[in-house]
Amino acid sequence: LAEERWSDIRPLGPGEKGRSGAAGRFRITAVMAALARVSGDVEALVAVQKRDLSTPYDFLTIAETYGKTGKGDLAIEWAEKGVAAFPDRPDPRLTEFLADRYLGKGRGEEAMALLWAQFTRRPRLPEYQALRKGATRTRAWPAWRQKALELIREQTEEAGESADAPCFLQRQDRSRLVEILLWEKRIDAAWEEARSGGCSAALWLQLARERERMHPEDAVPIYVSEIERALRSANDRAYHTAVDLLKRIDGLMVRLGRKVEFDRMLVSLRTTHKAKRNLLKLLDRTSWA
Repeated sequence: LAEERWSDIRPLGPGEKGRSGAAGRFRITAVMAALARVSGDVEALVAVQKRDLSTPYDFLTIAETYGKTGKGDLAIEWAEKGVAAFPDRPDPRLTEFLADRYLGKGRGEEAMALLWAQFTRRPRLPEYQALRKGATRTRAWPAWRQKALELIREQTEEAGESADAPCFLQRQDRSRLVEILLWEKRIDAAWEEARSGGCSAALWLQLARERERMHPEDAVPIYVSEIERALRSANDRAYHTAVDLLKRIDGLMVRLGRKVEFDRMLVSLRTTHKAKRNLLKLLDRTSWA
């Protein structure tokens, strides 16, 4: 019965879409794959998987099947086919699978070429992490790190000069660089980049939390700014965010010997937002209100 239904399922090539009965296609594919696994026949399983090659992930599935059964060369072959079939729409999972296999075969230059191409297309933290993982295995991370950070700096500068920059480069601040430096635990370097070129609100908050212990005076104005931003929204979630941040500021101001200044801040905040009754109720419940 399964074979009869399966014979009606047409093959899909790279980029093709299944027309009708997508749910039915999924179910019979799962049945056929289960039957192949029970039989223990790797090629039978791959034959099922080959029926749909419409996405890069489909090629990765076949490559992983061969990789798990000790057929490393076939795993590489199918990963290479997938990368070649989607030059304009690569899947990071497939790229990183192939790079990992290349590294295992001592083909470091080919692996790094793949990972570098991926990073240049989207120079973000996940791609940076993949680049670092590969370059560490080839013992060449310092050089690749410098190259990667230089690329981000160049693209950030270009984005600031061009209104036609790609959407992921249209930020004229240094968020991508700050995020990477924070991930590397280079807190002082991240702080200097943020101060020089700016970054997103979320990253400023992350920086503030990192700076609290050694540099509480740096964290206070960031939290104050975030309170102002939160209170532009008149809802309970914003009010809870503001109060939580006030509690952090209170502790920092005590450490800095500026408790009086914090008290004045509270008075000002109450006056400015006196119409926000729920906010005032939350403030009334605190020990320092």
